[in-house]
Amino acid sequence: MKFGEYTMSMNPIYADISIEEVIGKHGGESFGEIKEDGYRCQIHADGNDVRMFTRAGNEYVYECYPEIVEAVQKLNLKRTVLDVELKGESIGYEGFIQMRKRFRRVQPKKPGEYKERIKNFPLKFVVFDTLMFEGEELLDVELSKRRKYTDNIFGERVQPSEIYEITSEEQFDKLFQEKVKKQRHEGFVLKKPSSIYIGKPKELCQKDEEHNWIKVKNFETLDLVVVALYKSKFAKELKFSSALCAMKNNETGLYSVMGSVSLIRKNPTTENSFAKDLEGMITKTTNDKPANIYFPEKIEKKYENLTYVRPEESQLIEVRTMNLEFDGKDYGFRIAYANDIREDKDVSQTTTFKEVKKIHEVQGGEK
Repeated sequence: MKFGEYTMSMNPIYADISIEEVIGKHGGESFGEIKEDGYRCQIHADGNDVRMFTRAGNEYVYECYPEIVEAVQKLNLKRTVLDVELKGESIGYEGFIQMRKRFRRVQPKKPGEYKERIKNFPLKFVVFDTLMFEGEELLDVELSKRRKYTDNIFGERVQPSEIYEITSEEQFDKLFQEKVKKQRHEGFVLKKPSSIYIGKPKELCQKDEEHNWIKVKNFETLDLVVVALYKSKFAKELKFSSALCAMKNNETGLYSVMGSVSLIRKNPTTENSFAKDLEGMITKTTNDKPANIYFPEKIEKKYENLTYVRPEESQLIEVRTMNLEFDGKDYGFRIAYANDIREDKDVSQTTTFKEVKKIHEVQGGEK
């Protein structure tokens, strides 16, 4: 890795085996880390010189996050790279809402509005890994040893992630009930203590690397791309009221439609409807169905008079769903709703067919 340049992040995969099996693959003990509900950020710090990157490798607009830059500067780190999660000051999902209110792409409507956002929705960050410390690269160092660096990085608006040593499924279940069900954290990531930091796409990981980081969440979130829009007769005041959302099949190169979500629901970040916010973000549409969108037969028959959006010119939205369905050929969702507009991600980070298949299997569906 090179200091000052983005290093590809290591990402957990969905659990496709039991917790007991995960612990076994981790050597009898896992680091159970609270999965923060926020935005991933890679921080490169050398004294007052601070650079911040999104998980897509883009730099943050530093003027929008002055308290984060200042907090890093106060740590007085020398050529250090941290993997962190930006979040609001509240616990769990409420903290995520605060983060989203600051991360909006929508331009302030009046001078000084962003200063008001900074004042009203202050942020902090949680450090969960250290990739370089004082110029020493740590990617090939075991997590248990990297963690010793991470545990010592704390200050104003800065704290290490919350971890537990997990040795049994029963112990994990109790923690999950307390931290996720009651405190409303997003979930847990189970990490192999001896794992090194592997920054590469999941499909390039070796078999013995696949289960090094496993995420376990309360219910599933999919980052899907909007590929079509339509309007119901009950939403006369809106340009459109619903969206058809698609996952990406990397093998075929097609975006496969999974289902429809209502956009009438209020976006808690902006207080507008999702329809209103997306109207300002999706500016190019077409009446002709793009060739790289696949419609399952049952969906194609159900919807008429669609306005299409080319995936590469569209927007990712986070869809929360309780159940995935598989009819022997295509995957879909039910009991789902739009939860967020993922302005921190681009279309290349659309949830994939393989990821959906794995989630469905974990939920007890047929392989």
